[in-house]
Amino acid sequence: MLESANILILHPIFSGSHDLVLRTVGEQLIDRGHNVTQIRFPQKHYKKAAPLNTRVNVLTLPIKDEGNTCSRYISAEGEFDINQLGNMIWNELDSPRHIPYDIYCSTHLHCKMLIQDKEIFNQLKAQHFDIAIVDLIANECGLALARALGLPVVTFWGFGYQGGEVMYTSNFNPASIVPAFMSGLDRNMNFLQKSMNLGLYYIHYVLQSWQGSIADIYIQESYPELIGSSHLVHNIDMALVNINFFVDYPRLLAPNTKYVGAMHIKRVTKLPKRFLDFVEGAEHGVVLFSLGFTGFLPKDIPRQVMDGFLDAFANIPQRVIMRFDPDVLSYIPDNVMVVDWMPQIDLLGHNNTVLFISHCGMNGVSESLFYRVPILGMPIFADQTDNAAKIKDRGIGLVLDRHNINAEEVFYNIKEITNNPKYRKKVDLYADLWREERFTPMEEAIYWIELLHKYGNFDHLRINDGDLSLIQYLCLDVIFFWGFFALALLVTLAHFTRLLLRHLKTNVPMNDTPEKNNNHKKMK
Repeated sequence: MLESANILILHPIFSGSHDLVLRTVGEQLIDRGHNVTQIRFPQKHYKKAAPLNTRVNVLTLPIKDEGNTCSRYISAEGEFDINQLGNMIWNELDSPRHIPYDIYCSTHLHCKMLIQDKEIFNQLKAQHFDIAIVDLIANECGLALARALGLPVVTFWGFGYQGGEVMYTSNFNPASIVPAFMSGLDRNMNFLQKSMNLGLYYIHYVLQSWQGSIADIYIQESYPELIGSSHLVHNIDMALVNINFFVDYPRLLAPNTKYVGAMHIKRVTKLPKRFLDFVEGAEHGVVLFSLGFTGFLPKDIPRQVMDGFLDAFANIPQRVIMRFDPDVLSYIPDNVMVVDWMPQIDLLGHNNTVLFISHCGMNGVSESLFYRVPILGMPIFADQTDNAAKIKDRGIGLVLDRHNINAEEVFYNIKEITNNPKYRKKVDLYADLWREERFTPMEEAIYWIELLHKYGNFDHLRINDGDLSLIQYLCLDVIFFWGFFALALLVTLAHFTRLLLRHLKTNVPMNDTPEKNNNHKKMK
């Protein structure tokens, strides 16, 4: 029996849905006899969420912004308020080019709390943790804290494994075959798309260098022996990626990177009576509509967009369950139920659900695929455009452009997906393949976490590339050296060959020609 571990989960300032996924992992670890503490920061947009019902020891630390240096994003109550960006998120934040640069003020606050606040460090040190699970995105200082505590580290990544901190790992994502984070491209790129993709990789490199340089200020000041954030990321023991190859593209993964997509998916339970009556009374099936919890409020969505959906819903035979704010809707059709919360997994798992209209967050996409429900996507920001491209490329659904929504377009796409069996056949195929896997994503994740706790490190899985530049990594220095050597050798040989031929030509005696001999005889 494996010895019980004391496990620490560390999040960045903005954790979004990662908070829920890693707490679910924590619950499973507790079931296996471990102790789990989760450190997170308050999110203003989660205020209406249900109270935590968990055995995980959750510590929610108010964000300290004593000089009001980040007041655009941090409320007076110490909460991260991404809703301040609601309008920008809807209109622009589907590309890294539009990320607001002042948001990096939150990195300063995060690092000050985790790195400079010795009270937090001493409290954690006193609890004698054995292993850390670090939600890696924008969390170099959380990673540094874990290493300063002397802990083996498992990282968590909630998107396709490219961009951001992933650029410092041993995973190789060439722009020729792997669409960049927030590119919205699928894998069938033409020359111009590959050119744009390469440009986006450079933008990500610049943004990540900026993020890392901020963290390095605090890491070097408090823990100079840790070298820097890029080395910390490269030297993680294990990376768990919350995605799978049914909704992502194959790529070149390091041995210490494991895809464990949709760890949070649970067994379907019976629906509450209100939902059950509505779903089972739907003769033509049910359509679910949800735009997620992260980043914007219902009021940020233009009225004409929601009117387009409502007008389309009013003309389809299916019933619709919308997770939305009814106060901002122009009207509610008779076949539509509007709620502020819904048991999404249980609804997707019901046989009468025929379509999921989604913002294309990775959790929802995975849930929908696992429970065999085609998707009509309307991506809004971050990785959602990438997920939407894969949905369309995989043939498990269609995609709407949020800037050009109208009732006719929505109606047509709903009708196409619900009436054309090819979409259901595709989701059935991937769902069947998923169920053929030997372990569930959660079992796989728990296995690696417990194995790391048992042995302390996974040095045997690390690729020895941490000190190599890109030129050295691709052996371009070797190719250039020996190519230059070979060229120099050929030039030298050619030069000496010319000299030799010239020497032979000038020093070999000239024999008399027959013509000269004949002339000489005539003279006699």
